[in-house]
Amino acid sequence: MLLFFSLSKIIFFYYLLICFLVSLIFVVLPIVLSPKKADLEKISAYECGFKPIGDTRILFNIHYYILAILFIVFDIELIYILPWILSINFIGFYGIVSMGFFFFFLLLGFFYEWQKNSFKWV
Repeated sequence: MLLFFSLSKIIFFYYLLICFLVSLIFVVLPIVLSPKKADLEKISAYECGFKPIGDTRILFNIHYYILAILFIVFDIELIYILPWILSINFIGFYGIVSMGFFFFFLLLGFFYEWQKNSFKWV
């Protein structure tokens, strides 16, 4: 039994060593083999060869950010709903009640955002 544990530790050490060497090769090899000559297009602002037209610091509507954050919140909600739906037969009354609270607070947040007119475009 003691031999098994020592053998597993040796195998684990070799595994870590191989992972380290492979990752080191993946990091060092592109640095060594990549071309080092930079041309004018590569060091330009947009790397596409076009000259920038106008100021790059334009005003951006904040509603895009708010809508994106709301999308992320309601998208994460779906991540929690899917396992709940798949295990509805096994979770019992406690699981149904806890998900009811989750839906209640989610709808409360949704109506709050609706009241603040976050979904309307100006």
